[in-house]
Amino acid sequence: MMTDPGRWEERIEQAFTEYRLGLVSRRLGGWRSGDIGPLVAYRSLTTRERFEQMAGYPKEVPNADSMLRWQAYLTIERVTWEERAAVEVLRRSFDHRVDGLGEVAWSLRSLVLEMLASRDLGRRANVARGLEQASAEASESALKWAIRRHGAAYHLGTEGLEWLEVPLRDMGVRQVAERVMAGTDDAMAAGIKAESWQEVVRVAAAMDARSGWPAALTPRWFRWMFGGWKSLQGIHLELGPLCDPICGASFARALARFGGAIHRGWAMRSQGPFSMVHRPFDAAAASYGALLASLLTSVPFLKRRMGLGRDAARIQARSLGLSLLISVRMNAAQAIVATMTSPQAMVEAHVTEVSKAMHASIPETLAGVVPRYEPRAASRLCGALHAMTRLRELVERFDDDWFDNPQAHEFLSEIDISERLVLDEHDVRQGVENMSGWLSEWLLG
Repeated sequence: MMTDPGRWEERIEQAFTEYRLGLVSRRLGGWRSGDIGPLVAYRSLTTRERFEQMAGYPKEVPNADSMLRWQAYLTIERVTWEERAAVEVLRRSFDHRVDGLGEVAWSLRSLVLEMLASRDLGRRANVARGLEQASAEASESALKWAIRRHGAAYHLGTEGLEWLEVPLRDMGVRQVAERVMAGTDDAMAAGIKAESWQEVVRVAAAMDARSGWPAALTPRWFRWMFGGWKSLQGIHLELGPLCDPICGASFARALARFGGAIHRGWAMRSQGPFSMVHRPFDAAAASYGALLASLLTSVPFLKRRMGLGRDAARIQARSLGLSLLISVRMNAAQAIVATMTSPQAMVEAHVTEVSKAMHASIPETLAGVVPRYEPRAASRLCGALHAMTRLRELVERFDDDWFDNPQAHEFLSEIDISERLVLDEHDVRQGVENMSGWLSEWLLG
């Protein structure tokens, strides 16, 4: 029996590498029903017995907690993989026909893309109705996956999924989500005039932000944007497959992924254990992602890096700002939904919280589908709050062109891997206040 933490670290890193490659291969090559997943070879690592063994490590072992969380994460992913695969298959299967859209077969994913792409209001409404009608089975499957994850966490012996997924101290997800909703409500009311959920989704996609983008999302774009950051030289950046450049939000998502990769790359310079450098549900990496995505709301960044004129930069910054506003509110709603432990409670939370986030009614048939069930919602929400505080600090210390300041880059590159980033009441209050200030500056004028 392995008891040396160093050997467990090796196994955890190997398992995650296989898991990551497995996800990439399925995203590129397709999902299939009955898929047993890439972690089946790591069954001996991903058991309750191993969890209890790792839980017995003394607190003096620096990576004891981080290894325990990784073991729990990998175990839950292994035992719920088939449910996850079922959800992905249902999202991508072209077996739906929609009245008014001819005899073409649609997948749920393609319906969402059509809803975004169409410039005809009536067609978008028709596609939305079709999506509502076609989502029942996928919704049921997504809720099943979520409940299965809760069950797996309890069976493992954890305090529940929130112990693993929610980086908060002495606060609950609902309390934080409600503060975020309240702190951004005025901006939502002033900035979003959409009257239906599908139109809010379209605003969230930033479909009108069309200037300055490359034809394709590739690593070359990041090199063009951030090649002057000397602190990035020589670090390993693992981006994974990038999304297609469908809309402005595609580039915000890409920058968020790039920010997370930067955080992990800088953290690797510490030469610390894998489990501490790269943590599951890492609010710190999510914070760097949110920080980089927020650059698309910076007029100086859009002018200098994307070559936009002053007026075009202001218009595009507002469009992307509204997109990120909706995104953080949706994260808040998704985080609440993800804590529910029964299908009915999830549906009720979906209808209540997502409708509140959107300022538009969302049908219950879309629970777990639009927006998708997202285990990372709470860590992303906390990351966004932390990013707002870091952004204010960067602007105060280095001005609003901090993205061009080598001292700011060095400041960001100083990563402390010794502690998992966890937000307390003070951090949340500060994050919400800074977010409200950011919204007032860029969106409310």
